[in-house]
Amino acid sequence: MRQRSIFYKKTIIITGAASGIGKALARQLNAKRARLYLVDLNEEGLQELLESLKKSNPNVFTFSFDVSDHQRFEAFYLEFLKTETCPDYLFNNAGIGIGGEVKDFSIQSWKRVIDVNIYGTINGIQLFYPLMVKNRKGHIVNVSSLAGLAPLPGEAPYVASKYAIQGLTEALEVEASFYDVKVTAVCPGVVRTPIYR
Repeated sequence: MRQRSIFYKKTIIITGAASGIGKALARQLNAKRARLYLVDLNEEGLQELLESLKKSNPNVFTFSFDVSDHQRFEAFYLEFLKTETCPDYLFNNAGIGIGGEVKDFSIQSWKRVIDVNIYGTINGIQLFYPLMVKNRKGHIVNVSSLAGLAPLPGEAPYVASKYAIQGLTEALEVEASFYDVKVTAVCPGVVRTPIYR
């Protein structure tokens, strides 16, 4: 008898789900019959993905908002709690980057990258990690980067944000272990995704 996937009928949240790694992840988990809550600022991209995934899985739900906006993230959290008690997996995947030399960046560019990459991750953790602690279950997956392990010149704001995510993940992993909650950082190398546009 074929063994079912560990993701079968699990409740999973994915941020940055409308493109790149998030979209590929959503498709893979949809094939495992997971219950998916997909988040992205790109409403049109989310709708296209929803139409594709709903053909084989009715349990796909989309929410369009900026993950760096704590109030909007909290509104999603409250909506989630109307039908769920706790996510089995939270994939903090949403992220943006900017290329160039530090001397040419504006403070607004720095702030945008930090807000989306770091605070987008923090918002997800602060809202959903307490539920996991209370239920003594769950797995948080923070999408970091090879740039969070080895500095890449020409991408300083992105590197800074991913180093922060790496450190946050490693610190939280120890705390979470006392409550049977898992925390993991994923560190992809160069992947052809829309982040480069």
